[in-house]
Amino acid sequence: MRVISVYTFSSMKISPEELVERLNELNENEWWIKARYNRYWNEIAGIFNYYITINDIIERLIPELTKHVAEFSNKKIRKSVRFFIDMEKRMVEIYRGHDKVTEQIKCLIEQTMRAKLEPLTLTPEQMIKIIKNNSSELTQAYFTNVNGFVYEAYRGRHLETNLSFLLKLRKYLNSLRIISVKPKILYESLYPYQITINGNKGTIKFSGNNNKSKPRSEIRQIIYIISNALRSG
Repeated sequence: MRVISVYTFSSMKISPEELVERLNELNENEWWIKARYNRYWNEIAGIFNYYITINDIIERLIPELTKHVAEFSNKKIRKSVRFFIDMEKRMVEIYRGHDKVTEQIKCLIEQTMRAKLEPLTLTPEQMIKIIKNNSSELTQAYFTNVNGFVYEAYRGRHLETNLSFLLKLRKYLNSLRIISVKPKILYESLYPYQITINGNKGTIKFSGNNNKSKPRSEIRQIIYIISNALRSG
């Protein structure tokens, strides 16, 4: 898990228990869902299981080798994607970047919970609050449509105290769309890492610390930080 796609919803017309029951009833020959409700955290934890063929992997990684491994093309590999539905914050987290599998999971959740999921969006002001209140260091920032570039990036140590960057930020605040920060959270591993928050796509990318899967306790804290920024307007 290196990327989480985050969605928000305004309301839900069924109870968490009923939603879990319905999610667990969803299954096809090639995929199925297992979900459970955690009352303590008021969240639903789910796993979307599906199969892909070896040929699917090769086509993505090394297309020119596909014809040489035809005999293996029908062999299937089981894959799993975790997702969480936070009932209190009204957020859905899918532990995967944006692609057709993520879209399939999103659509299944929408249909089951009878609610529209919208990609998380953050305003420049909300991202600034995360930088000021909930991070120990800003390492990267992307501005859109500045000087004719789709994205203009600033990278460095402690940009939050870099005068040149702060002048740029003041001038192009409304163009700030992506930030990379080291979040102020309690780390189980004691080693801080960087996250990149895309205010347009609603994704959180993790880097550093060997790119290992991050504990749920750490991700909850990050989602809490983002949720607070959203509520602050």
